[in-house]
Amino acid sequence: MTPDLGFDIPDIATLLQGGPGLPVLQLTNGVLLPQSQIGAGNTGMCRRAVTARVNITSLKFVFPGWYCSQSSGFLNQETASGNYTVSTWVEVSAGTYVAVDTNLTVVSGGNTVGSTLSISIPSGTRFFVWTYISSGQFPYYTDAVLSNSVLWTDEYCNINTSGVATAPSGSPVDNGNRKRVFGPVAIVGPSSGIAVALIGDSRTVGTNDTAVDSSSDRGNLARSVGPTYPYINMGIGGDDPSMWIAAGVNRRALARSYCTHVVDELGINLFNNRNMTNANGAWAFKQRVGPFFTGKKYVMTTLEPKDSSTDSFTTAANQTVLLPESANFNTNARGLSNFIELRVPVEDQGNLGKWITDGVTAGLNTTDGLHPVNHGYALQAATSTAVLAAITGAGVVAANSQPVADATGLTAGNAPTYDTSTQKFGTGCLSGGGAYVLGIFSGSLPKTMECWYKGTVAGSGNNIRIIASGATQICVYASGFAGFRDTGGNNNISSTVVTDGNWHHLALTVSGTTYNLWVDGVVAATRALASVIAENVGVFAFRFDTNISSPTMGPACSIDEVAIWNTERYTGTFSPPGSPYVGNESGLMALWHLDSSLAGILGPVLTT
Repeated sequence: MTPDLGFDIPDIATLLQGGPGLPVLQLTNGVLLPQSQIGAGNTGMCRRAVTARVNITSLKFVFPGWYCSQSSGFLNQETASGNYTVSTWVEVSAGTYVAVDTNLTVVSGGNTVGSTLSISIPSGTRFFVWTYISSGQFPYYTDAVLSNSVLWTDEYCNINTSGVATAPSGSPVDNGNRKRVFGPVAIVGPSSGIAVALIGDSRTVGTNDTAVDSSSDRGNLARSVGPTYPYINMGIGGDDPSMWIAAGVNRRALARSYCTHVVDELGINLFNNRNMTNANGAWAFKQRVGPFFTGKKYVMTTLEPKDSSTDSFTTAANQTVLLPESANFNTNARGLSNFIELRVPVEDQGNLGKWITDGVTAGLNTTDGLHPVNHGYALQAATSTAVLAAITGAGVVAANSQPVADATGLTAGNAPTYDTSTQKFGTGCLSGGGAYVLGIFSGSLPKTMECWYKGTVAGSGNNIRIIASGATQICVYASGFAGFRDTGGNNNISSTVVTDGNWHHLALTVSGTTYNLWVDGVVAATRALASVIAENVGVFAFRFDTNISSPTMGPACSIDEVAIWNTERYTGTFSPPGSPYVGNESGLMALWHLDSSLAGILGPVLTT
């Protein structure tokens, strides 16, 4: 797995692989990222069509040992899939199957690169990738919103406990109504051309774009980019900038290793799923994505509307705007010297947040007020000349643009509130719902995260994330019990209730592959994993919240004295701190007193 160092070591390695002067880049369209996993006992055969967008002289496949889990409340955590075994072929001439990989072991938790096949495939050639998985619980893609068909009539995906062909031949059975697909997440080889990473959410991946055709280009960006340039469609339903930063190690590795350009469509779900009310705060979150792509050309987009309708979106007059904050977000995007306009082609009037209609046809451009449908996606694709110009005209992300440390400059998606009467220490504490905070720091994964928590009502839905480093999170669950989520995607729920209106000290320590959750100085939950997925090695994305999302995600609470450490601070029963930290303690990465602001203190780990 590519470590996330904040600069382009993956690109150096890629350049060396590609031969004299040629980097190894994405070569085709048609690849999607997995967001689910097949259960044990299944095998699978998939015939997927892709189109060469450069002249191919050799290729190899990259397979994921992970998927973007879309379990409720934890969208887009990169979850280890476990090892699995794969064999692959390419079919350029009908009925001729050229083997590429034989019984390749895909390693859990990272990206596995297969064997190199020397083959001549001219640009514009549509060909098939056959993938057979013989063992293991393997990741796959399906439309998570409506389970739309994603395969054309000559593509097939058969997943079953028996009766699956072990080698390509003819037309295999599709037993999933062409709604599932698995295979490589990148098809790479030497190239001197442009290769684009499309990062975004359900609109990027093409939810409600049911006009599946032989091109395999679906969604608000792929339709414009796919006919000209190779790309990796990294859209995942529900994704947002903060989740992508905090839990996107393998996705970033794909983009940085195999793409020259990055198009960033993320943003709408900061408002839609995270209930942010501060457009400028959301915009600040967005700014933290680009710096991960040092040396790449990077361009952002505007956001489409979200609204409701009383006449099935037949007219604009009967629509009610639901996310007015996105207008200010778009104003920021349009203030850039270069951007991609996705909103104007499908909007009734400039930045007012209503979908364009013809006054006659119900559901012409959207049926749910959030995603375009075929006609809407086609309107966006009609602006492909401008989209391609924005991509080729994108600026290069400067070296060292990633923040080194910003404990004194945390970003809040909503205006935080403070309570000056019930704090644990100092003169105040972070209190109330909606404070959604993100920082990025130089350094390795912390070994200890801790805070003081006070709440009175258990969550009605899933949980409250109190403090988090990517997939590693301290939580308070709907039961009122404290717990944590680990990098294996497990919810580890203790039997200790903390929603009694009193202050409780919560700490999560990591030692090797073992997690321990401490509540008021006593171990309350533990988990040992076979391995721990490295989270942002070198660049650590960190967040804490009082109520991270909608009311179904739990009630408001209060937190105080948040600290992160690069040491395993607690190894046995202890007495919780009786006073606030000073900020110069050994092993301290960063500290927030939260008396009246998000201003923090960088510890000696980050300042010496």
